[in-house]
Amino acid sequence: MLRLIVDRKPTPGSLNMAIDEALMESYSELGMPTLRFYKWKTPCLSIGKFQKISEIDIDFLNVNGIELVRRPTGGKAVLHHEEITYSVVMPFEFFEKKEVINTYQKIALALRKGLEILGIQTNLSKNKSHVENSFRSACFSVPSIYEITVDGKKLIGSAQVRNKNVILQHGSLPFKLDIDTYSQCFNLSDEARFKLKRILESKTITLNQLDSEINEKDLMESIVKGFEEIFSLSVFYGDYSDIEVKRAGVLRNKYESKEWTFKR
Repeated sequence: MLRLIVDRKPTPGSLNMAIDEALMESYSELGMPTLRFYKWKTPCLSIGKFQKISEIDIDFLNVNGIELVRRPTGGKAVLHHEEITYSVVMPFEFFEKKEVINTYQKIALALRKGLEILGIQTNLSKNKSHVENSFRSACFSVPSIYEITVDGKKLIGSAQVRNKNVILQHGSLPFKLDIDTYSQCFNLSDEARFKLKRILESKTITLNQLDSEINEKDLMESIVKGFEEIFSLSVFYGDYSDIEVKRAGVLRNKYESKEWTFKR
């Protein structure tokens, strides 16, 4: 069985990350594989666990009311706003092979199947694309292996972390992407920022560009069906346990702290 949690109310980035980590950390006590969908209360730039804070234009974020949060997962910066975000917490036993690339691939197949149910045909990127180092700060500037693409353009950006025998993977399912704002979130010269904007325009695509009629309900239902088929699991609607709620409350302090957010 796979527990499905849908957070209808948009949530601050710090709490979203705290909940995701709490789900992973609580698995050893609860044994509850979980698929979660959530939204963001305000525009939020999430950066990877190991990403250098010097890559980000903090002043631009502050002036424009964009929250900043550092994820527990790796990867590069994602601007979250008009999207649905998914997260998955599962033990290794649900995967034929436990290597990162293999777990990443199987989750990608579930996402791809869900989009296929919606009538959206996608591909899995086979190789890691190359882009100048100056522009790698933005997650959507380049697809990584087994990320979801359409005609070579990145549609879903995901990242993963592991805790003992459990993985947490989460990613962005964007309805829209404000490329102009996204490209200004980084410490780049005006010329480099202009180039990044052009790269993002040529290498990204959104759900609304593929189907202007798509809605949140249909998207989530289709992704759920994709996970049911690929993982051979039945999904049931659930909620957070007291253990997870308590743990998320503690972890939120971490994600709101300067020590964590500005650690690199």
